[in-house]
Amino acid sequence: MKLAIIAPPQYHELVRATRCYMHMALAQELLRDPIYRKFYHEEAHLGAFIIVDNGAAESDCPRFNEVVDAANAISADEIILPDVIENCDETIARTTDFLACSQVEACRRAIVPQGRNIDEWLRCYEEIDRRLHGAYATVCIAKHMEHKCGRAPLIRALNGKHHIHYLGFDGAPATEIAAARATDRIRYAGVYGQEVRSIDTAAPIAYAQENKAIFYGGPKISLDWNGRANLLIAASNIGDLRDELND
Repeated sequence: MKLAIIAPPQYHELVRATRCYMHMALAQELLRDPIYRKFYHEEAHLGAFIIVDNGAAESDCPRFNEVVDAANAISADEIILPDVIENCDETIARTTDFLACSQVEACRRAIVPQGRNIDEWLRCYEEIDRRLHGAYATVCIAKHMEHKCGRAPLIRALNGKHHIHYLGFDGAPATEIAAARATDRIRYAGVYGQEVRSIDTAAPIAYAQENKAIFYGGPKISLDWNGRANLLIAASNIGDLRDELND
């Protein structure tokens, strides 16, 4: 599984030094910060794969045409279509909106089905797939679905024709990965023949901001966008998490 690190600008050189070739870029930061934007523009031209998040999970969500403009400016590979956290019907409407879809080629579209439970999520996914006639590249599964129903049952319901991307860890990576393996709910490399292509997270940097190893065994630590991290620990965390995901 490929690892995409979410990183503030002060850690971009670290990300580059640890040879991370997949990135999750935040649209709102691309729009407001030229230094942040320049890094991803350079990475795209060096051959990195870049996904642009639409900002739905943040309090400050740009208009989708601005998201697309920002993604195009850095030559991003995929753009997450509009979604609304835990809202099945609104997500269907916004994801399949003609004006939104017309701005993004099918090969660059990533969808994020939403719902308050597994039934709503499945209905959302199936209706988006029907309305778009399968014309998208990737299904992203939000981290909050992990505690609602687990992500493995959702993967088993997919049609197998698209990439799968995990939007972060819901809890501490050590806890989530260990629980997954213990219950055989999911193998991070693949589930029932379907491979999870990638996952994005800021955890290696967030934990290093507290001088913690990624698998220290305690609760989840959230990223402080402007905080300082121990760079040696952050680099070690990236390597350890990458190894664990591909074990």
